[in-house]
Amino acid sequence: MSSHYISFEAAKVFVRSLKLNSKEDWELYINGKLPLLPSKPLEIPLNPQQIYVKQGWRGWKYFLGVRYINKDQAKYLPFDQARIITKRLCIRNVEDWIKYCRGKIDIGAPRPDFIPVNPKRIYSWREPVEWKGWNDWLGVEENFPTKITRTSNAVKMFR
Repeated sequence: MSSHYISFEAAKVFVRSLKLNSKEDWELYINGKLPLLPSKPLEIPLNPQQIYVKQGWRGWKYFLGVRYINKDQAKYLPFDQARIITKRLCIRNVEDWIKYCRGKIDIGAPRPDFIPVNPKRIYSWREPVEWKGWNDWLGVEENFPTKITRTSNAVKMFR
């Protein structure tokens, strides 16, 4: 590794904060085609796959912090937008969330297709992981009970 580049671990932390999704995004970024992002520091190489090959390079998805996204995951709103909508529903616990998703609770409108039934599975695909738990998703205070028991239908649904 050239002495003027930062370590692979440090570069990975910076690059993951950009939330790029592919090598193609990286190419756009290093060529200045993503003006809303900060400029690439000189201490991060243009060709990390060559510079960091012996320091932990495992491929573009690992470097960028992207996990595999299947076609189902791609149809949902970004986490922050989906969470805003979910919080407005005023659902207070996991059991009621599941009832709502199944259409057993009427709060004025059915769950939109772009809001996942199982948000933990959908929003845990990327680093840093955006999923912080049911309290955060539903917009309830930390001490409000949202836990479910192992024997409940909620657990069976998410297996």
